[in-house]
Amino acid sequence: MATWKKVLHESSPAADFPSGVALANLGGGNGSTFLRKDGQWATPTDTNTTYSAGTGLTLTGTTFSLTNTYDNYGSWTLNAGNINSVSSGKTVTLSASGATSISQSVSSGNHTITISSTDTNTNTTYSAGTGLSLSSTTFSISTGGVGTSQLADNSINGNKLASGAVNHPSKISNDVINSEHYAAGSIDAEHLASNSVTNAKIADNAVQGDIIADETIAAGKLADDSVASDNIIDGAIVGSKLSTNAVNSSTKLGSNVVTTDKINNGAVTLDKMANDSIRGQHLDATNSPTTGYYLSSSPTPQGMTWVPPVVAHNYVVFNHNFADDIGTSEIYIPWTGISESTTTGYVSNSFMLVPFSNMKFRRFMFRIHTVNQLSATLTVDLKKITNNSTTISTLDTVNLSISYYNNYGQYTIEDGTGSSQFSADVLKGDMVGFSVDASVDWAGHSQYFATSVWEIEGTSIG
Repeated sequence: MATWKKVLHESSPAADFPSGVALANLGGGNGSTFLRKDGQWATPTDTNTTYSAGTGLTLTGTTFSLTNTYDNYGSWTLNAGNINSVSSGKTVTLSASGATSISQSVSSGNHTITISSTDTNTNTTYSAGTGLSLSSTTFSISTGGVGTSQLADNSINGNKLASGAVNHPSKISNDVINSEHYAAGSIDAEHLASNSVTNAKIADNAVQGDIIADETIAAGKLADDSVASDNIIDGAIVGSKLSTNAVNSSTKLGSNVVTTDKINNGAVTLDKMANDSIRGQHLDATNSPTTGYYLSSSPTPQGMTWVPPVVAHNYVVFNHNFADDIGTSEIYIPWTGISESTTTGYVSNSFMLVPFSNMKFRRFMFRIHTVNQLSATLTVDLKKITNNSTTISTLDTVNLSISYYNNYGQYTIEDGTGSSQFSADVLKGDMVGFSVDASVDWAGHSQYFATSVWEIEGTSIG
């Protein structure tokens, strides 16, 4: 190619150059320079290239510098300076050459630093600084080496404390324990100082029945007027919450609160009753051990006893006198007149029709004027013919020993259940009679005097 030159001016356009002519051919220039008006070749200023910081660098404006933290950086050379922190669980190996001085401080944990060096200096003496111990060529944290200054703020959490580590009040600052630090149900009676719970500490309606242990509230624990009605939930105080003798004053009881069902059977003893406190209207005859009995004063320790009611005794007396030689036959003695009978045909004399609702036998007495035998037996029967019947039945029988030594003497049969007694009740409409039967004929014609006594119970004829 032909070489040629043309005078270049500051305002010369690119079109002034032939096609294919390079600036380099002008002499002294290259592909990245331009010719200034003073005739000098210069490199133009780069105004559009973008830069970024690589590993271990930071870029601020147009200035690059080393970063303070080197995460995941395989290896680097540190001429001087500090390694401020190493992430937990990471392993750092330091290799040094020449005279090397390394110092260490740790905030927590148990760390060991191993130093390897290409330094041929083998006689340098090392010593353990604060918190370190040196064994042979190994540095470690000494026992008790971590003090307050070595611990970063907030570095000790609950997981760092061994069980029971906070074992003295001096470990806890004043006023640092609040409600949220107590586990539910953790404060029982043993944790409370005596008299520490005052009225002001208890919220209204806070103390309910299930909060109070049985028999823990004694009378001495209650100040006068300390527990108002609005402090107690209705029904919260049950019997088990009251200790023995807790209700020790009449002021603790409202009017008419002690009802019958509150008093144990037998609890009201004689010394609990004031004189003249029991009136007739206070006595309940339905509690009588026997129907119809009532309480009456007595010399017993109790001062009273149950007695039967006082009723009028209505007695009826019947005359049964007769005269006869009775021999050894059964004789029905008369109820009227003086004629006895060996049969029941003479019903007007042998039996009496009972006119009362309940007539009870009480006594039978008789005398014999003549007995010629040394000894004999007289059988006395009490007979009955039931209403609407003609059958004669024997209610009771008594055998009496008769002797002439007892001429003109009286013999008596009382009411009762013994062998020498009669026990008999007859009802209105029955017929009743007596019969006698001698074991031997002890005399001829003789006089017999006989009387029976009957009781009509009740005050009505029936």
